[in-house]
Amino acid sequence: MAEITIVQTDSEIRSTFELMKQLRPHFAERSDNEYAETIKRMQLQHGYKLAVVFEDG
Repeated sequence: MAEITIVQTDSEIRSTFELMKQLRPHFAERSDNEYAETIKRMQLQHGYKLAVVFEDG
């Protein structure tokens, strides 16, 4: 069953990095830590929400 989750912690955000690099190629130039910092800054400054779907199996 699929579960939609809003990711907030650094480790949760970093877990989305590989997929995000495919969707947004400009992120490929960054490290996973830089990516997490960017997402956290967007969350704080602009209310950005990053949702991910986790599916069992």
